[in-house]
Amino acid sequence: MIASSQPQSFSPPERPTGHCAFGAKGLFLLWLAAFALCTLGNGIAGHWLSSAEGADFGVESTRTAAAILKYGEFRDPFAPMPTGPTAHVAPAYPLLYSAVVAGFGTGKAAWWAIRLITLGAYTLGLSLLPWLGMELGFTPLVGLVAAGLGCLVPLPGSCYKWEALFSGLLLVAIAYTTVRLRHSKALSTAFALGILSGIALLFSPVLAVVLIAWDLLIWRSLNLKAVLLLAGLPLLIISPWLLRNYKVFGAFIFIRDDLGTELAVSNNDCASAWSLDNTHSACFSQVHPNANLELDERIAAIGEFRFNKERLKAAWSWTRTHWVEFAALSAKRFLFFWFPAAAGGRGLELLGTLVVSLITAASIPGLVLMYRANRFAAYLLASCLFSFPLVHYLVQVDLRYRFPILWVSSMATAFLLTRQGQPANPSS
Repeated sequence: MIASSQPQSFSPPERPTGHCAFGAKGLFLLWLAAFALCTLGNGIAGHWLSSAEGADFGVESTRTAAAILKYGEFRDPFAPMPTGPTAHVAPAYPLLYSAVVAGFGTGKAAWWAIRLITLGAYTLGLSLLPWLGMELGFTPLVGLVAAGLGCLVPLPGSCYKWEALFSGLLLVAIAYTTVRLRHSKALSTAFALGILSGIALLFSPVLAVVLIAWDLLIWRSLNLKAVLLLAGLPLLIISPWLLRNYKVFGAFIFIRDDLGTELAVSNNDCASAWSLDNTHSACFSQVHPNANLELDERIAAIGEFRFNKERLKAAWSWTRTHWVEFAALSAKRFLFFWFPAAAGGRGLELLGTLVVSLITAASIPGLVLMYRANRFAAYLLASCLFSFPLVHYLVQVDLRYRFPILWVSSMATAFLLTRQGQPANPSS
């Protein structure tokens, strides 16, 4: 049969009939299998039985969690000295981490608990991929292959200290609910999507650009009540944190205030594009408050918000006078974000970057094939891949930054793998 030359409809195909049969029991069994596989693989590769230690309090997110436990406040995110109130990190993950430590103590039990909880969240996101795929009109096999690809990636240690994998889970859930809302237009679905969106912003404000992009994809099919829920509920959920920030710092801060610091750390005469190269060099101790007492004293003296305004000004000044170097750094950050194997590494770290890079490479033709078969699905995935990393091209790249949207690339790669060798079907 010769395919029609007419453009295909923007609407996704009908959902497979197995959608209803693939129910809660299937979800639980898939999650259990993925959780067991990821725990076993990462535990063996990371020598968890011999390397387990106390809870980590060495990075800004976990140090903020320690302050929540000690003072009941969000403060003192940096190691050299107490610096006072903070909005350096989004509030949800430090709250979660502090709850784990409050329940399990600061010893090995908390170390294990945070790993198992994090892996539980990661694998739950993977387990939702078949349901997302079926909502988009794919067979369950696409989501199952995507989940399998996710299980193959060794998780970097930084994922157990930051919010990346929880952000990924929330994005999968939001994607699924977004497509459900487009199909059903039910206010209950709009309510759930608004709640999920607000929670996601409290984990990572970077997700806002993805949420906006996805809302724009479906807003024409929504009624006014649904639109108001999508706009109002996230604002309602994040408003207590926004009001707290205004009360503490006397200024509007959208969730986090660390952009100035991160830009200054990432754009200077000694900066590297890859975060591990920065942290393992003398440059880091010169420019980052987590390794520089003088910078911490400045924060304590003038407050974190004013300090970040100073750092933003310094970063902008350097960029204006070193635009060639800035362009070169940004190009490397683009490369390392998508193909982290180019940054080098060794052992398990190199294996992880290689797997991520291969998934990324295969996702490109996968998205092209998907666009030809199901434009709405391609737009949904591509808009996420385009919007989420924009800020990461401006700051040093860490492998964990890739994980909130790695499932998107896995879905496109899975579509490529499951479509290979199949004849074209114009009616799909």
